[in-house]
Amino acid sequence: MSVAYSDNPKKRIELINNLAATGKSRSEIAKELGYSHVGGLTKFAHNQGFEWNYEKGLYAVKGTKQDIPDVIEETPTGRVASIISMFEQKMDGKEIAKSLRFGSYQEMADYLKSKGYTWDNAKQNYIKIIVTGEPKPEQEKAETIKTEQKPKKDIEIKSSNSCDCMEKYSELLKLIDENRDRLAELLNASDKAEDAIVPRYKLHGLSVTKSIDIPHTLDQMIKEYSNEHNLSQREIVQIALVEFLKKYGYENEVKTVLHV
Repeated sequence: MSVAYSDNPKKRIELINNLAATGKSRSEIAKELGYSHVGGLTKFAHNQGFEWNYEKGLYAVKGTKQDIPDVIEETPTGRVASIISMFEQKMDGKEIAKSLRFGSYQEMADYLKSKGYTWDNAKQNYIKIIVTGEPKPEQEKAETIKTEQKPKKDIEIKSSNSCDCMEKYSELLKLIDENRDRLAELLNASDKAEDAIVPRYKLHGLSVTKSIDIPHTLDQMIKEYSNEHNLSQREIVQIALVEFLKKYGYENEVKTVLHV
């Protein structure tokens, strides 16, 4: 069921950022708001003057450092919620890892880190990492000093060389300008797997059963991905194998089997 949202564009952006702050991917948000694909969500944001900020994980005003709309406090879900809840009950970390079927406490810690959580000694629990992406004052100062100390001869450019460069790249600059909207869309397109369109392959022939041993951590990732993206584990393995064969030397063979 789609989440109801205001027709006010500003309010809709705020709602999108609120949903993003809860840990949902843009694909999940797009689905909840009634978009058929995340591209529709991205196009709406661009039309309103916003672009995706990868460091903050939210939509921010294009080309500025303006503050993003206020967001609601994140509520952990799934296994993360269970881990945090158990720590709140003063349970031992190793016991929590064992009860949730992690191979070790370190494996559980690595899992939380992959979800953006870090240990907080004051709270004696895991909290969400918030990356602002803003440089530290010391870093800014060091960069300023480095720039000031750079010899002038390294940054001076003769006017004649500048003209030559402009003439040489004028056609390229013109092409970039003509396709700036498309380039902006490509640059803002997420390279995360959760936002990508998963390919589907229709393979013919009899089914056979294969039994293989895989690490527990890989098994957990397959199960979680299966639940989160509504894909069966069989489909995940099948897609992975086809993509592997296409990428590493069997592209023609795969095309023949798929009748492409």
